[in-house]
Amino acid sequence: MTKLDRTTTDTSKSTVIQEPELKDSNGNYDPYLIAKAAISYLIPYTNEKVRDYSEDIATVAQYMMLEALKGKYGLDWENDPNFTETPRRVAKSVVNDMCKGINSEKKIKSILSKTFPTSHKDLVASGPIEFYGLCPHHFFPVRYKCFFGYIPKGTAIGLSKIPRTIKLYGSQPILQEDLTNNYIKIFENTIDNYGCIFLVKGQHGCMTCRGAEVGHDYWVTSISKTGSFSNPNGVALNEFFTLIGENI
Repeated sequence: MTKLDRTTTDTSKSTVIQEPELKDSNGNYDPYLIAKAAISYLIPYTNEKVRDYSEDIATVAQYMMLEALKGKYGLDWENDPNFTETPRRVAKSVVNDMCKGINSEKKIKSILSKTFPTSHKDLVASGPIEFYGLCPHHFFPVRYKCFFGYIPKGTAIGLSKIPRTIKLYGSQPILQEDLTNNYIKIFENTIDNYGCIFLVKGQHGCMTCRGAEVGHDYWVTSISKTGSFSNPNGVALNEFFTLIGENI
């Protein structure tokens, strides 16, 4: 491989790197390897602390997408003022808004850990909680409508903490089934309770805008439950669905 000199932000230092491999084992150009190479040239090679380059990397990806549309359909995006800041806007939205829930478990536990004593031992229900997430397969938006309930065991949390943490955790590319199961596990491991239940309904853009092209009244429903709600004929489960029935 040809050796390349890469000067760091400190002009007194120089790093020697290998020219990146862009072809797969069959000798064909690999889009994944090309993307990795582009990122490696974007981020300075330095041992010093550098700024967050996540938005820059995402912006490059959006430029590549527009170039792909230009090549396939002749989209003259460079001469259309509507596209002037599009790559940067899309990148900022994806990185800072749609994906802010990635690795948020520690922050969610910290929010949920702020509790207060209570003698209440009956159902506390919250919903509908509405927000948008991302499909990890196609990165299309998913519109969520959720309902959460739990039975306190000596301690309770402020009701705003439930929608706040659900929205945070759901703001990432994640399967709806994993969103449902993972959040309830985080809640269970943080707050003492006699049981909790999480019902999630999702309208998936990957099914409404492409593929099956189902209607906007089509919802995918998933549910996770523990403790008192696990009994299919139990009072807690029946009470939960009675309370949220008109809003589902």
